[in-house]
Amino acid sequence: MRLVPFGEKNLRRIIQNIHDLATGRSNATGVFTCDANQATTAITDERVQVGDYIFCAPFGNANSRTEFGGGSFGIAAVTTPGTFTVHHTNDANADKKFVYHIMQPPESEL
Repeated sequence: MRLVPFGEKNLRRIIQNIHDLATGRSNATGVFTCDANQATTAITDERVQVGDYIFCAPFGNANSRTEFGGGSFGIAAVTTPGTFTVHHTNDANADKKFVYHIMQPPESEL
């Protein structure tokens, strides 16, 4: 999905973006790797706002899947615009990669 600039006049691009959103596509995603020998990893993404929900899933290998299901993986509440913190196991594995999706809270929670 491409970001349509404010004031876009090309109706086809606008319709394509609406279609993409309606079918579940979004550009509010990213990939990160947990820092080795640390218990937390800070992720910087300018799209993250205070109160946003961050959803993660393992991406790639068995170490990512083990970390995700091991009980120590978690996302701290977003308290600073542009960044979020991931809590994870402090070990030497440098290949624990995850995908994430940023979602604004429902309007009823704003």
